[in-house]
Amino acid sequence: MKLQAALSRFESARANLEAFRKEYSDIVEDHDRLRESYNVALAEVKAIYKDNHEIVGKRYGEFKLSVPTHVDAEKLLKLMGAKADPLVNVKYSIVRDQYDKAVEKGLIPSDVIDEVQYEGSPRVSGPKEL
Repeated sequence: MKLQAALSRFESARANLEAFRKEYSDIVEDHDRLRESYNVALAEVKAIYKDNHEIVGKRYGEFKLSVPTHVDAEKLLKLMGAKADPLVNVKYSIVRDQYDKAVEKGLIPSDVIDEVQYEGSPRVSGPKEL
């Protein structure tokens, strides 16, 4: 079975990684320290740049700033009325816990459930990438 073979390869890769980390622990520890130092310095530069972007500008070395703009759809509709209708998309979402309770209590007919409920894409959780 493909899944068993993939799991076996994963377990082997994890064992190889652990063996490598143990055999070269000094190098791995140095790498971990250097990576942590890099990540801290990177976060610091980003934070300071973000706080001072109006003085520094849109580019600074390898860093580039982008500032998204947002549009308040309700205000647009209020100010422009029907003219804004083609520009606004109303999005509905389910209050899942309330929906599930209504289903449990039989408040939603089964034919309606069959019509509106569908499976999404499967998600797999497990060990994280390194």
